[in-house]
Amino acid sequence: MRGLPIGAIAPNFTLLNLEGRTYSFYDSLACPQILLFIDPYTQACRLAIERVSESFHKTKGFGLSICIVSRGDIHVNRKRLTQVAGSIPVLLQKRWEVAQNYMIFLVPAMYLVGVDRRITHEVVVGWKKIESLLLKLTTP
Repeated sequence: MRGLPIGAIAPNFTLLNLEGRTYSFYDSLACPQILLFIDPYTQACRLAIERVSESFHKTKGFGLSICIVSRGDIHVNRKRLTQVAGSIPVLLQKRWEVAQNYMIFLVPAMYLVGVDRRITHEVVVGWKKIESLLLKLTTP
């Protein structure tokens, strides 16, 4: 099995965002959330962020919010992600500690998490599959 199963409770985490503020995942679950795991050094992850960012404005109307979990140095993440992520929160894990709790070993990877804190869709890995799921989520 790859990733957490549908219906599993999504693990909570608290990380710093690119501005250095603390962000708690459970506190952000006012609506269903797209949770995107990336590595700022890979082209596939940058493509996934671009697709998610493009879809972000659409998803506001569909009752979804988005959160990106990256890793590594804050300065590298600011340089590589601030422009493409726009207003989407980008949170920093040191290595892969949050991704491991979600059983993520490949990136980019995306989960859907409901307000009940449960995984509502199997994990999607790869920017093309992420783009396909985003299209389904943002099409009336």
